Amino acid sequence: MCLPLSCLKFSVQFQAWVILIVGISSLIGTIVINVDQRQYLDYLDEFTSQKPSDGILIGLYVFSSILIFFGICGIIGGWKRIGTLLFCFNIGNFILTIAFLGLAIIGFSLGQSAHWIDIFSDEKCLQSDFFSGSVTLNNVYSEAEAVLCKTIYENGPGCQCYYTGSMTSSTSQAVQFYSNSNSDLPIRIQQCQQYVDYKSDYDEEAEYLKSVEEQFSCSGWCFPYSIYIFSDINAGTPKDKCYGAITGYAKEICIYIGAVAISVCFIMILCVTCVLCLCFHPTKKQEGNFYSRMAHYD
Repeated sequence: MCLPLSCLKFSVQFQAWVILIVGISSLIGTIVINVDQRQYLDYLDEFTSQKPSDGILIGLYVFSSILIFFGICGIIGGWKRIGTLLFCFNIGNFILTIAFLGLAIIGFSLGQSAHWIDIFSDEKCLQSDFFSGSVTLNNVYSEAEAVLCKTIYENGPGCQCYYTGSMTSSTSQAVQFYSNSNSDLPIRIQQCQQYVDYKSDYDEEAEYLKSVEEQFSCSGWCFPYSIYIFSDINAGTPKDKCYGAITGYAKEICIYIGAVAISVCFIMILCVTCVLCLCFHPTKKQEGNFYSRMAHYD
């Protein structure tokens, strides 16, 4: 028993348009990432050993172009009954199905890998193969922690801060020299006079860590710290060390990619099935040409 021919034709036509729209959206998204998120891509290159930003962008551009190409092949091929274009569309369907299946396997494998447990360790943080600048970032935190809200720094006065949070056993060790009434005092290390002494060396790292703290609600690199350092110290309580927050986020992204990829793969399998059903539909038997059968525009 077969589905109605009109239903099968609609599914094939719909698939071609969806692939085209997804490809265009992916291309636009890649351009936006390259323009608006360039700072984060530069940070990624600066503090990781693989320098992956160019590879990521090239991969996204290639992927978007392939989707657009296959979508156009399906639309024009079905409209004009051009066998070559429909052949490309069919091949594209199978390639995309296999590609998304492979991406799902990779995503779930990385997301569930026990290797992540090792990455979270403090020892691995200081010897990270991925974050080549991990030791530097940890040193930046250590020096900043010794200045902000501390009474003494290198035999001189520390940086008095404006702190309005609650004092606990952990925050009392981090916040020793502060005022809860003078809002003109620094609320982040960048506002301290002592910061000028190493600003030329660590300014880029400080800007990066400020973004990381604000995005992931973390403080400290390899070791957790009870207050924020490079962002507003009164913004709340950090939830994790920043290295752990970033690697944990990467793990979640891998699982998310795997889930999306397996969903898309399932949809692609349904679409390929509809294409085959259309080609071998009983009412299409009189059309000897395989691609004429598949053409979804009469």
